Amino acid sequence: MKVLAFMAFLLFSFATHAREALLIPVSTPKPEFPQKLLKKRHAGKVLVSLTVGAFGAVQSARIIESSHPQFAEAAQRAVVKWRYRPWEVIEGKPSSVEIVVPIIFGARGLQPFSPQITVGLENTLCAYLNHEVHASKRDFPNEPLSEVDVFWHTRAYLAGSYTRFRVPDEATRTALFSTLETAVPRIVKDCENHPDRRMVGLLPKEIAQLLPGP
Repeated sequence: MKVLAFMAFLLFSFATHAREALLIPVSTPKPEFPQKLLKKRHAGKVLVSLTVGAFGAVQSARIIESSHPQFAEAAQRAVVKWRYRPWEVIEGKPSSVEIVVPIIFGARGLQPFSPQITVGLENTLCAYLNHEVHASKRDFPNEPLSEVDVFWHTRAYLAGSYTRFRVPDEATRTALFSTLETAVPRIVKDCENHPDRRMVGLLPKEIAQLLPGP
């Protein structure tokens, strides 16, 4: 069984690397923290759906959710300026791809407040996941921890067209969701012990390698 699992992982890795990453960031400036909310020590988050064209520019940016209108405005102003390395639309490469990007204003949540802004799943701190887990246990004790926003954001990312390009086999993509679900208790525990770590380092490798990188 272990041999079969190892072979499946090797096949997944080969398929992923065979389709080279398209989203190579060139310029992705962070949003500015709205001054009124910063003075109030108001933390929050925005989830943005981006469509990036083959010429490297953001074609559209749609706010999926936002904890405050000013955070949404700040995020929108920033992401429309983002640029990625252009790619040629050949050999099955799409003319555009869609990804979901979480932007956290106050990287650690409410307590202790931090003016730091993190952009993308690849930069989300364990401290913020800890904040969400504690809030979920307090407010929704019967809800599984896999439903906290950080994990919901990860599933939304895996459902995007960029992941479909990187992992064309539907069965393999479906397996990623089960892999994430299984990993949630371990990730939550490890983040509790290491709040300064980035969550990406705790994600299963086959998921982490799908995130945008340099």
